[in-house]
Amino acid sequence: MAGRRRRRILGGVAAAGLTLALVGACGSEDPAPYRESLSATQAAQATRAANEQFMRDYMQTGALSAVQPGPARAKIVDEFGRKTCPGSPAAENLVRLRAAMDRFTYVPGVHAEVVGVFSERGKDASVIAIARDVDPAKKTKPASKVFRVELGENAGKTCVRKETTL
Repeated sequence: MAGRRRRRILGGVAAAGLTLALVGACGSEDPAPYRESLSATQAAQATRAANEQFMRDYMQTGALSAVQPGPARAKIVDEFGRKTCPGSPAAENLVRLRAAMDRFTYVPGVHAEVVGVFSERGKDASVIAIARDVDPAKKTKPASKVFRVELGENAGKTCVRKETTL
């Protein structure tokens, strides 16, 4: 009987020792890969947040129809030009906009309102923006427009590469 008891006690001690050894081995695993993964995730989140803020600023640059035709409109188009990647489809659209900018009807008080900006899932440099032109003189609620904007980089700064109205 004493032999059985001794075996049970030794078996319990051995099981406890094995459990401690396994737990200790798991706890001593190198945390570097986890830190690297966390750092990469945080960097991606920061990039998405910066892209979304850039897009908000871009969308609120100014409404051409809110400004009298002339040099003030050219100034707004120049501001868009500074935020556009050279040689991109967005830059080509800007050339057409510059040619037609004085044809927009002057509507005092109109302004762009950004409803929302979201990073597109799975695409680091693509942003979805929802905006509308608000005219305080009109009593109706303005319709929103949805844009997919592909961002690029020029001289270390974020710029608009392509803009598509959805």
